[in-house]
Amino acid sequence: MNGEREPGGAQFIGFRSRLGPGTKYLLIVNIAIYVLELIIVQWMGRPDLLRHVILIPDEVLSGYVWQLVSYGFLHDYSPGGYFHILFNMIILWLFGLVLEEKWGTRQFLIFYCISLIGSSVFTVIISLILPGIFPSFVAHLGASGAIMGLIAGFALTFPDQYIYLFFLLPIKGKWILPISVAVDLIAFLSGSNISFQAHLGGMMTGLLLISGYWRPKKLYYGLQLLWYRLIKKKSKLKLVDIKDYNDKNKHYLN
Repeated sequence: MNGEREPGGAQFIGFRSRLGPGTKYLLIVNIAIYVLELIIVQWMGRPDLLRHVILIPDEVLSGYVWQLVSYGFLHDYSPGGYFHILFNMIILWLFGLVLEEKWGTRQFLIFYCISLIGSSVFTVIISLILPGIFPSFVAHLGASGAIMGLIAGFALTFPDQYIYLFFLLPIKGKWILPISVAVDLIAFLSGSNISFQAHLGGMMTGLLLISGYWRPKKLYYGLQLLWYRLIKKKSKLKLVDIKDYNDKNKHYLN
């Protein structure tokens, strides 16, 4: 998937569009599963029934691979935990409304699902690399990884269009992503129980999908161009005609 940036000057993202079927389906599924969670945990008193569908890196490595997907449709079922799903669904509604209209339902759902899986795979991998910081026995649940993918997708697709942050503060799309990362990082360092690694994984997956750098050939060209800019550009041993350089390397650029 290669995203296209929206041309033109700054505009406000409004609510002119109708809610697309993909976004509507995701909202309904997440809310329905959350209601089922409440029935299982608070009415039946059986939270143990959810153990093998939330994401636990140790269990994924033991064969419970469906957790890579199932955890993304579960939310905090503790008393007062409804803010978790409420926040995620508001963000899904806001960005899903615009991105589904831009990409189409099929592409939007593919992007959402890949971002979700990318966030869970990254969570498992980082637990193996840094188990002291991100323990592999800790449980994760929530759509936030996929939501971060949508935020990354919006930031790259609509960089100069405005959206109301917290429904009050107008801000350009390109600033949504760094603000989200900063808020996540502050919350993580302050000891919050947010899944920082899942959020980071979803964001990076979204960035790779939009930029196209998930393709080996484009990644190679991108690294080659970066190498030229960082190393070879500093060399004074050879003069290169700038027109020849641009003609030679124009296929590297987006």
